[in-house]
Amino acid sequence: PPPPPPVRRANNACAHPRVAYRMRRAGWRRAAASSRYPAAASPPEFDEAFDHFVLRPRFYRPRPGASFPGHLARAAFATGCFWGGEKGFWKLPGVWATAVGFAGSQFRFPTYARVCDGDTGLAEATLVLFDPASIAFADLLMHFWRCHDPTQGDGQGFDRGTQYRSAIFSWDPDHTKLAQASLSAFDTALNEADFPRRVTTEVMNDFEWWYAEPEHQQYVAKPGNRQYCSAEPTGIEVPGFEAWNLKEHGLSIAETSKHAPRLPPIFWELFDGSIASPNAPVEWGEGIDEAEAIQKIGMERARWEEKRKEAERNSGIVIRACGGCGYSQRAQALQQYFEAALGIRAAVILDIGAATGNFDITVRQPDNSGGAGECFFELVHSKKRGDGFVDSPEKLEGILRAVSTAGLTKSGTVDKAMAGSTPFPSDIVHEADKAVSARAKALVDSHTSIKNSSYVVFGKTRCSYSQRAVSDLKRFLGSKHNETLTTVWLDDRSDGNVILSILVEVTGLETVPNVWAPHGKFIGGSEEVQSYIVDH
Repeated sequence: PPPPPPVRRANNACAHPRVAYRMRRAGWRRAAASSRYPAAASPPEFDEAFDHFVLRPRFYRPRPGASFPGHLARAAFATGCFWGGEKGFWKLPGVWATAVGFAGSQFRFPTYARVCDGDTGLAEATLVLFDPASIAFADLLMHFWRCHDPTQGDGQGFDRGTQYRSAIFSWDPDHTKLAQASLSAFDTALNEADFPRRVTTEVMNDFEWWYAEPEHQQYVAKPGNRQYCSAEPTGIEVPGFEAWNLKEHGLSIAETSKHAPRLPPIFWELFDGSIASPNAPVEWGEGIDEAEAIQKIGMERARWEEKRKEAERNSGIVIRACGGCGYSQRAQALQQYFEAALGIRAAVILDIGAATGNFDITVRQPDNSGGAGECFFELVHSKKRGDGFVDSPEKLEGILRAVSTAGLTKSGTVDKAMAGSTPFPSDIVHEADKAVSARAKALVDSHTSIKNSSYVVFGKTRCSYSQRAVSDLKRFLGSKHNETLTTVWLDDRSDGNVILSILVEVTGLETVPNVWAPHGKFIGGSEEVQSYIVDH
């Protein structure tokens, strides 16, 4: 069928830095299609529109007249940005191929740019084609719950919008039951661990799948592309298959046995599906020595412990973070801030292997009570302890004061930092902006609601039209003792531009004054005020 007519985009479409980068990247790819990849990495027979870049000669999309092998099963998972989310799935043993695309609403014929507008209702997702004899759907669910934070609602990490929500899309009724059972079990585990939020993941079995454009397929594996992932795993242990209470969700004993996991618990201790890991799929099955694997884990942890000790020897502040990309970005932003604001180069150490969900900040104490020549470091901020990320000025100040108390910086330096001598890290700015927007919206709502009994003028002191509207209304209301006039001077307020942008969305009027009568009736601008006075 023909594509739908063009849909008008919002003025701020694709304003997010990641979206803007993606659009620039897509344009570059189209312009340079003839020399997209080095010859050695991309043989001539590779077709980006069908072939899987990592698992070729397998294909992620059948050519016309072809189909996928009949023994394969399929499911799709939304974990935030699909660039980094896809990689963890294609690395799993038994996965035949993966693809990225969209699902989750009635919107048809989407493009990546259109979904970026945030109003299609579609979610970015990864399609997984897998061999049930080698990997079970339960194994895919285990990775799904481990690889992102399914409690963040419409977003994941720095990416906000319905297209980044958490979701499971199933073509098999049994898979739908398994998904719902695992969701209940993991939600209970989060609650028991005092995690601050509950699972918001959608489970859908009535949907249409749409492939994203070829340049987005296996994106992080292709040379020259940005290594981006916004996932922020919780680090909370996912309950084992036996704890999913499948009988309550309608699965018989035979069906439960059929869908039992193929991968042992030790696999998940070794598996690294982050974008920093190698692209090649992990091998597992016969011939794998589990004792050797356990020994390998021990050696890797010993090396990591040496790195931690070295970090503590070299810096008074240590930031320990989960190895997932979303965490490392936050850690590096905080590291840069500490160096700029305090002159202290904090050490960043990332966890290895499985997603841990850690985001801890420790500060060296002056009493040197660590013993055996080691310094004592106090934990001053911990995401798992309930502190969350360092996403507010109050949390940041608490850390800076702890650094000052430990004698690593002066109190006056902290005062200057909190006064804004150094720009705050981006996630703090985002949270502060959200708070300002929320307060501005509340103010606009209160002055334009049906319950408001006052005339209201949103204007600017230096605007003659605003001053004229105020003067005209004052004369008009001179004889009306039971009605009042409220003025909101936008140029006298730090959130004036935010209020104006909200008014533009509500009324479509992009200039001031913006005038309202009692009980939420919009009058208009200066000329409309004069007409209103004549009519009343």
